[in-house]
Amino acid sequence: MRHILILLAIWLMLALPARAQEQATLISDSLEITGDTRLIADGNVEVFFKGRRLKAQRIVYDQAGNRLQITGPIVLTDETGDTLILASQADLAADLSEGILTSARLVLNRQLQLAANRMMRVAGRYKFSIYDALIVAAALDSGCTTLFTENLQDGQVIERVLTIRN
Repeated sequence: MRHILILLAIWLMLALPARAQEQATLISDSLEITGDTRLIADGNVEVFFKGRRLKAQRIVYDQAGNRLQITGPIVLTDETGDTLILASQADLAADLSEGILTSARLVLNRQLQLAANRMMRVAGRYKFSIYDALIVAAALDSGCTTLFTENLQDGQVIERVLTIRN
């Protein structure tokens, strides 16, 4: 049965390359749908969406909240392949653009590694570069209320806590 699902997924990816970018593609050892709004994928889970690739042990998708609860080990690669995020668990938006990852490590350009007990992914919501998002996340995690920088919009308030000043 698993081989048939894998062959079907490969056929769909080859036959519909444009649609594969617009919709998420999911591969896992087992798949369960509970109620009308929850999808649970268990075992060797891989998700492909808009050039991003997510690998994990278990993913629970809640359609009502448009959220993903992910159990790791988690490997998230962006569309360029230059940014890699590793974590033990996560609570992310369904488009992988924002959320919180625990026991996380960020690898940039295969050279720079940053590790944290908790990592907030905010670039998708605020449209920051990955470097600015790291600075903002560090300021939020440290409890800062003001961040002085030349790179971000003066007066912008993030998470109702942090105010950007130039």
